[in-house]
Amino acid sequence: MFRLLFMPAIVGIITGIVASSWLWGIVGFFATLGIVVGIGSRIYRRSTKSGVGPDRNTEKFLNKLEEIGTYKNELPFHLRGWCNALGLYVQLQTAGGMKRLQAGEEKNTKVDARTQWEEPDKWIVTKYKRGSWERSIEPTLEIASFLHNSNLEEVDVSKLKQAITQYEFSGNIASLQTLNDVSTNNAEKVSAAEEIEPTFEQPCIDPLLDKMVKEVARLAKKYDAELERLWYSTTPGECANLMIVFLDELRHNWPREYPQLNPERVPDWISSNLREGITAAYKAGYMRGKGWISQEQIVDYTLYLGDKLAGDLKHVFPQVESDANAFASGYVAVSVQGHLQSNKM
Repeated sequence: MFRLLFMPAIVGIITGIVASSWLWGIVGFFATLGIVVGIGSRIYRRSTKSGVGPDRNTEKFLNKLEEIGTYKNELPFHLRGWCNALGLYVQLQTAGGMKRLQAGEEKNTKVDARTQWEEPDKWIVTKYKRGSWERSIEPTLEIASFLHNSNLEEVDVSKLKQAITQYEFSGNIASLQTLNDVSTNNAEKVSAAEEIEPTFEQPCIDPLLDKMVKEVARLAKKYDAELERLWYSTTPGECANLMIVFLDELRHNWPREYPQLNPERVPDWISSNLREGITAAYKAGYMRGKGWISQEQIVDYTLYLGDKLAGDLKHVFPQVESDANAFASGYVAVSVQGHLQSNKM
């Protein structure tokens, strides 16, 4: 405010001295003030209007991003992270009848747009960088819509995780659209396998392997509190990344086994067991990083997990040949992520 008056005051004083009249000084002050205010207002309006109006496709994407941001803002904080599960981050701010929309990757803004008070429904785009991130808009909207329309006290997170995993595997948005198509009554139709919590201990045929697994299970129970803190601090995006790590290992090194886990083919209980195995492998890697179990123990444990998954697939598809070592390699890749996390906590 004082800076605004500084220049008119100087001009007014000089004018008054030169004209030997304070009246002319006052006239000079207000004349200069009007010029300063006019220039400042024009600069401000130009800065807020910088950018262009969106084309039809861009406007369609902006409206969907706004919808995501609106849903996200209405969610409890502990559920908002799910809206970022596919790597698209959306932030919508509203104030004084105006909106600002930003979206993109975690550390790379792709979209920056805003509305003005006099035209609240018209987007002014200051930044819009097209790219592969646009493919995440539709599926992210499906996730946000599901959360928004759910009973927030009884959100079926297991169903959401499974749908996200299916989408990441197949790229088919239909796996996410079913979230909003299924009635709330279907939430009660949960298989027995999905109701079982992940466990480190399962029946083994090999007595030596059985002994090793039971020892890992015993140590897991001993450090249960810290392992639960580890898993609780894992974000939805990080959870989804563990599945990607597992599948990438199979895709690159075990091409025969990779398509056997297509979520559109396997029963829900196998998908549930796979998620439990990934959770267990991640925790086992953390235990190895802390020195609670040996390298031999984690190798045997991941082999056991791989053997169990191969057995599950054999039970459903008797004609399919699966190498347990393939799935064990996937679990080893996941355990490495847990090992790395142990160095941060």
